[in-house]
Amino acid sequence: METFPSDAAPAEAPRYRSSDPTGVETPWASLDALLDALEAGQLDADDYVYDRARQAWQRIQRHDAIVAAWDQRMAYRPPEQRRLISSARRPDAAFPSLMPDGLTPAGVPALSRAEAHRRASRAPEDVPEVRRTIAVLEALFVLMVLGLLAVGLVLGLRGIGGLLQ
Repeated sequence: METFPSDAAPAEAPRYRSSDPTGVETPWASLDALLDALEAGQLDADDYVYDRARQAWQRIQRHDAIVAAWDQRMAYRPPEQRRLISSARRPDAAFPSLMPDGLTPAGVPALSRAEAHRRASRAPEDVPEVRRTIAVLEALFVLMVLGLLAVGLVLGLRGIGGLLQ
């Protein structure tokens, strides 16, 4: 019998979903995967976890099944390597490098776009011959407009002088 993808059983949804303080949700297929992430510093004891079996969000350190599994895991460790679940934390982020102004963090995409926009809207400073050419053209344009005004004034005065005579 031939099978088609639509005939296959639907993939089982993960049992646990964690949510960090920024609101990013991460699925965990099993309790062991969640405990591995907690031990590796990907999760914090204060993060919330959604247990599909309980149909509720709860802090990791207050979820009795996770705490029991954590304690069982730590029981196999030497005493100096055992940790309480409440001490499971993400590593502290390093202080970000700063932009030349010393105030804003470097490498933030929004700031990088703002800096790129600022640079693009500035006049080019490394092309002095372009500026010199633009200045000469502006001066020639002003002189041409003044010349045309002078010619128009002279012709206008001659016309008025011819009418008066």
